[in-house]
Amino acid sequence: MPIDKTTQIPVSEFMPNSLLPRPYDSANPMQIVLFVAAVVWIVGVAVLLTKEFVAAFWLKQKLKNAIQWEQNIYLTKGLGYSFVMGATSPRIYLPDTLSLEQRKMIVLYEQVHIQRKDFIWKSVAFLLVCVYWFHPLVWIGFRLFCEDMEMSCDEKAVKCLSAEQKKDYAQILLKMATASNTSFAAPHFSGKETKRRLMSKKKLPIIAAIILTAMACVLSVRLLLNPI
Repeated sequence: MPIDKTTQIPVSEFMPNSLLPRPYDSANPMQIVLFVAAVVWIVGVAVLLTKEFVAAFWLKQKLKNAIQWEQNIYLTKGLGYSFVMGATSPRIYLPDTLSLEQRKMIVLYEQVHIQRKDFIWKSVAFLLVCVYWFHPLVWIGFRLFCEDMEMSCDEKAVKCLSAEQKKDYAQILLKMATASNTSFAAPHFSGKETKRRLMSKKKLPIIAAIILTAMACVLSVRLLLNPI
């Protein structure tokens, strides 16, 4: 009489196959779902982080020929947008195509970012997006957070500018936005978003965007801990 190798119990040759134990009968469908979800989540995080690392590497290669203009301000060739880079010693990078007056206006804008440590907060917010990329509220919160950050810098930077200078300032931002890279952590939005930002008279308080993102994170953690 044959013996079942898994249970060491003799099995009759005439026993129906439907009564024999099968390895996959003990598999919990929820475990399979969670495993697949975990794999998809890891792939999503890897894609976002890889995209940012590639964009950062490409940008550093472009900055090798940057020329120092004043203290922590550098002029770049081939890049049509300004940005801040560096956590401990932040540097301002400006396109070399800007005039002297335009450089001064954009420097005011980037200095506000440095004073408020916006480049650090935006990186932290992007890491939250990487972790909770599957949650639409996190993307909405990140978008509102970045948009409010930029609008707040605009508002402070133009306080000391004349009406004519403000027009020039807006035109410069729109021009740089069209040349900005597509990185999620990039300091600028696309041309359409920048235009809407400059024309907007009302803005969502930054605390609202933070609360929205926090609520999405708490909800996601709760669902992961109690998937049923």
